[in-house]
Amino acid sequence: MMGGRMARSQMAMEYLIVYGIALLITLIAIFVLYTVFGTPQKSTLNTCTFSGGATCSDLVLSANTITSNTAIMVLLNNAGDQPIVLPSIRININGVNSSYVSCLPKYVKAGGSVVCTINITDKSIVGQQLSGKFYLSEQNCAFSGSVGSCANAVNQIYSGSFYGTIQSSGTNPNFVISLQPTQTLAGNVTGFGSAAGQIIVNLAGTLAYVSTTGTAPSGTVNVITLSSLAITNTIAAQGAGNMALNPSGTQLYVPSSWATPNYMTIISTSNNVVIGTPSMGTSPEAPVFSPSGSLAYVADLQDGNIRTISTATLQVVNTISFAGSGAVTFGITVNPSGSLIYAPIESGSTVNVISTTTNSVVNTITVGSHPYPVVFNPSGTLAYVPNAGIGSNSVSVIDVAANTVSRTISVGCGPDVAVFSPNGGNIYVSDSCGNTISVINATTNSVTTVQVGAASDTSPRVIIFNPSGTMAYVNNYAAGTISAINTKTYAVSTITVGGLNSEPCSLALNPVGSVLYVLDCYWPFPKVVAINTGQIGPPATNQKYPVTALLTVSGNPIKGATINFSTSNPTFQVSPRYVSTNSSGEATSYVWGSTAGTATVYANFSNTVSTNVIIGLK
Repeated sequence: MMGGRMARSQMAMEYLIVYGIALLITLIAIFVLYTVFGTPQKSTLNTCTFSGGATCSDLVLSANTITSNTAIMVLLNNAGDQPIVLPSIRININGVNSSYVSCLPKYVKAGGSVVCTINITDKSIVGQQLSGKFYLSEQNCAFSGSVGSCANAVNQIYSGSFYGTIQSSGTNPNFVISLQPTQTLAGNVTGFGSAAGQIIVNLAGTLAYVSTTGTAPSGTVNVITLSSLAITNTIAAQGAGNMALNPSGTQLYVPSSWATPNYMTIISTSNNVVIGTPSMGTSPEAPVFSPSGSLAYVADLQDGNIRTISTATLQVVNTISFAGSGAVTFGITVNPSGSLIYAPIESGSTVNVISTTTNSVVNTITVGSHPYPVVFNPSGTLAYVPNAGIGSNSVSVIDVAANTVSRTISVGCGPDVAVFSPNGGNIYVSDSCGNTISVINATTNSVTTVQVGAASDTSPRVIIFNPSGTMAYVNNYAAGTISAINTKTYAVSTITVGGLNSEPCSLALNPVGSVLYVLDCYWPFPKVVAINTGQIGPPATNQKYPVTALLTVSGNPIKGATINFSTSNPTFQVSPRYVSTNSSGEATSYVWGSTAGTATVYANFSNTVSTNVIIGLK
């Protein structure tokens, strides 16, 4: 009897265990399904990915309130280094392919954007989740067999996928497209000495100065009139190397870095005449200036001194000993308040902090090996030091108040130049022995790596920004190219200067950012190459850039509807503001501006009919 009760108890226990586990698994499964997929009404973040020559930037899934048909809109970037033409796209949902539909614009430069819209006839419900595959067909100009031509471009197909939640199309999803026409060569200047060093554009944007060195100790500064792209003056400057303009742009300082005796050639930019030649040390560098511009600080590469020049008297007024003789520095930096000078010492893996009040070293901070010039955040509270030595490959972050390294951030190979973006949000670091730029978020200290060349050793060095901060330009010294980086998307377009027969060593932009000047130091025939960047220039250029909105319902054009054009950049004009669509459903406005930058254009459908607006450049 006891045995029977025990047997029944055991069976009951086994029953509870088996079905309890099954129930638990069921509950867990329900929890997971609810957690992952949520309720039917819960919106899921739209995502899309692409391979090959396109990158996915945005996706909108919407149900038209008139027909309930689904519209799938995708914004793609041309991730290649050559233009593409005639892009079109189809989708595959549940194994069923749609037909190819055309995208806008029909010509997309490297780094440019394209918008594709596909309308499917299946009835859809707002809140429903939808996924599938993309197939982008386009003719890639890189395979045309002719440089600069798309005439025989080979057709390419790239695949992608999407996932998201259908929303109502009652509100127009404004895609944002930057107006950046194709970069084009504006011309070039030749006739310099056998070795070139640096290019600087004056503040008015009318002249460029190029330092060149012939057989030592000779040297010149060549003055280029930018309107004609011609050398119009040549100024003798012994051993000319790197140069610097004072903050007001009235004086150009040219150190005799490659000759003896050493002095500073100071040129008045108003008449391009030498106005001073104060004596320097063994190997003077280009000066840095006090915030007021009254003092120029000149570090010596070898003798361990900083000489202070009065920009009023053009005489040396003080000499600061910041390191022993033979100590090597690759450049000094003045903090934003002008109270301190930071001098990295390559041989000691340290940064010397110098008071401009006492003219003496007040602190020595240990950083990584082979430190390069310091860059400060806008408030001057943090200093960033690239450490290019073997085994370092990092950026040391110095807490200025505590005079200590608060953080060390790993970056790419051989960081030697660090530059803050104009808005102060990111630090761009050139990885000189690789093919990347490391972008450090100044708030989170996270690093985004941007590839700027195909070869393992592209040797990016110089980084400059356009005035609005929308584009960064990098010289790939070893590759003979320039990389143009979109600072929002990090999309990169490549500008070929001269390939293997080119060594772009210095970059400069005109004040509005519409022309990039590249000094090609390729020996023995250096030259300056002028490139239209595609940024919108002043009204005097009479350049207007069209933006076209296409209005359709289920693929059918709407005629006579009003499109309201606007731009997020208040310095740019959009005219006409209100445009009626034609029989093809198109409405075109024009954008131009008087300051530097990129115009971002919006198109809103102001009528009561709910539909989808496609923005594209033509």
